[in-house]
Amino acid sequence: MVGIFVSRFSLMVLTYFNGSHYRGAVKRPDGWYQYDGMWERHVPGTCLKKGSLATPSGYLPSSCLFVNSGLL
Repeated sequence: MVGIFVSRFSLMVLTYFNGSHYRGAVKRPDGWYQYDGMWERHVPGTCLKKGSLATPSGYLPSSCLFVNSGLL
């Protein structure tokens, strides 16, 4: 959580990039999920898996999305 003046913001999405492919982490009420569209290509219904905020091997954090905590 980040505070700016009187507002508080929570990290909701983080993307990772390895030079040719993006992956992501999405926060849901029950925890963090890893997203990778390539998983879907190989096994339908698997693009979103329960995981963590940890950076996948070979990737670097690319961008993030913070949401005003008062709107959650």
